[in-house]
Amino acid sequence: MDDTMKLVGSPPTFSDQNALRILFRASLVSESIHLKCKANGTPPLTYSWLKDGHRLPTRLKVHPSLTSLNWYLRLKELRLADSGEYTCIVSNPYGSINRTYNLQVISGKNVQIIRQDCCLYKMKNVNKQIRRNLKNPAYSLS
Repeated sequence: MDDTMKLVGSPPTFSDQNALRILFRASLVSESIHLKCKANGTPPLTYSWLKDGHRLPTRLKVHPSLTSLNWYLRLKELRLADSGEYTCIVSNPYGSINRTYNLQVISGKNVQIIRQDCCLYKMKNVNKQIRRNLKNPAYSLS
């Protein structure tokens, strides 16, 4: 084989560029949430997930069981301790990309439920309230 021959392929790119704008997510205690990270590029694409820069804690209720092919992360039965930054890393032989979600898990009786597929501009008022009141992750809105 000729040493000057090079393989041609494309690095990963996120499939839905509009989804890149929605990186702040809020959810209520005991609910579930999906974090998506679908990408295109020359196979094989591998996916890995981190929480706060580290491997996912084993106590997280994740479905399905994580493999290198999972382009989404579903967290079940959320707890306040699940708040944090979740990073998806997509890689192939031609490069890698990542996306980080900031997840705030909140509790309380009078919390407005935010649809998980809602656009960020629809969440701005609630988003400000959550950010202001949740500087301490264990704080409970009532």
